[in-house]
Amino acid sequence: MTIKLTAIIILIFVVLLTLCGCLSQPLAGVNIDVDKNSNVDSSDKNSSDYVRVLYVSGAVQNDGYVTVPQICDYKSLLNIAGITNSTATLMNISTLIPNNSKCIVFNFMLDGTEYFSVNVNGGLILTRSRIDGIEADIINKLADYIETNGKITNRNMLKTALGDDYEDNYYKFYIDIDDYAQNS
Repeated sequence: MTIKLTAIIILIFVVLLTLCGCLSQPLAGVNIDVDKNSNVDSSDKNSSDYVRVLYVSGAVQNDGYVTVPQICDYKSLLNIAGITNSTATLMNISTLIPNNSKCIVFNFMLDGTEYFSVNVNGGLILTRSRIDGIEADIINKLADYIETNGKITNRNMLKTALGDDYEDNYYKFYIDIDDYAQNS
């Protein structure tokens, strides 16, 4: 009797942990910013599906706000945002994006090693810290640009800051959702 009771208690505990998200596995290649108080307007409808807006940045071709179906996986998101040669491979690309996600940053790969995409306006850049996967001269270019011009708010500004080094480096950085501004 006590074995059955113990098994039932364990089962209930596992179900509760799963429901609250404590057992969900993070995906390799993705950093997710979850908005627990999300108030995204889902009144916009795409024929029969409700849609939502996500902010995407990092190792993707087209960063910014994208509209996706309410039920969307990472593969579909990458089809919209554009995969690059350096986008980190997801272990399970068909995993659904959590409903309360508001911002997804894709990491990058170099020579078979995954690296976290770095906030272009963050402290690591501004303090000119050593960052794995990013050369010191690139960090210095960005820090110099930010000191002179203020925060980088879109890919056009990132392109200006990096100059000829843009194509080889843009995917290593992301623009924080609070700093992002649509290209003029």
